[in-house]
Amino acid sequence: MITSPYLLELCEYIARHMRAKEVWPNCTGADIAKAADNEDQVISWYYDALVYFKEDRWYASLDDVEDPQENMTVNIRTKGRVDIYWFLNGEWKHAGSMDY
Repeated sequence: MITSPYLLELCEYIARHMRAKEVWPNCTGADIAKAADNEDQVISWYYDALVYFKEDRWYASLDDVEDPQENMTVNIRTKGRVDIYWFLNGEWKHAGSMDY
């Protein structure tokens, strides 16, 4: 079970995501902490929630980014992966990726 205060905070955010999508209407952070198999799963679910809310420059695709600004970086979340892009000279440049 998840017990780290930081991860429990992420669980609360994930629970908000579940409620917003109406997937789990009464979901709580404690529910998420119990449902998670491990810490990595919490992080992965957190990334999904960030994309859903389009917060902290997390998106499902570059097409979702409105009005990109020079030197802007964004995270693009796909199944099991995060790609980081940097907007330079009017175009997106792939800056790296990680599996998650």
